[in-house]
Amino acid sequence: MTNQNTSHGFTLIELIIVVAIFSIFASIALPDLATTMARAALKDAAETTALALRKAKTLARTENTNINVNFIQNSGAITLSLPDDTVVQTISLSRVTAVDSASYRFNGFGTVNNTGTISLKSTYDPALRKNITIATLSGQILSQ
Repeated sequence: MTNQNTSHGFTLIELIIVVAIFSIFASIALPDLATTMARAALKDAAETTALALRKAKTLARTENTNINVNFIQNSGAITLSLPDDTVVQTISLSRVTAVDSASYRFNGFGTVNNTGTISLKSTYDPALRKNITIATLSGQILSQ
């Protein structure tokens, strides 16, 4: 008779080694994943901000009225409002805040009262920033 000693499964040592290797890979990958997610959130917020400015410009033209766009310092909120301060829309930016307070007014021709730069920063990594610039009084909006 032959003695067949077949083993099914893994030993405890093998499982510990696999868990240790997996832990090492996870510790290397997680910081990169967090930074990537923060960058993606910041990019999304910059696109949303540029879209809000374009919406204000278009709304001012179509309604032939002034539309105010307000950025609240250290907040992720943007408000679009009429001259009588009636809020048309409030936009919340997730995981991002505006660095400075800023207000822009688009008139019925779609031109803006002043030029400037809106700086957004990530709440996860404050070193990550994105700028949206209103480049000309005609209301050209650039995301950098």
